[in-house]
Amino acid sequence: MLLQDPPLVPLLFSHSAAAWLWLGVRLWLGYQWLAAASHKLADAGWTDGSGSALRRYWTTALETTRKASPSLPTTGTAYFCRCSSTATRNMVLDADRRR
Repeated sequence: MLLQDPPLVPLLFSHSAAAWLWLGVRLWLGYQWLAAASHKLADAGWTDGSGSALRRYWTTALETTRKASPSLPTTGTAYFCRCSSTATRNMVLDADRRR
């Protein structure tokens, strides 16, 4: 059984004229990525090695998941947040002990 691509797929991925569209998408996405990261480079909490900004990020994420829904803490996303915040806390505590 041979499945045919929808008519738009070859146009977007095989036609050379679509390269200009993808160039625009890639430039926009790169700008969004740099704009989202620029405050992290300027904020000392992200670059001083203390982990304070990362701790603040995970704390906010966990508070948001707890408030969103009572069933949310059993989901994989909340589990990932809890495990990551625990790992981050342990890394920060280990770094403090080494100082």
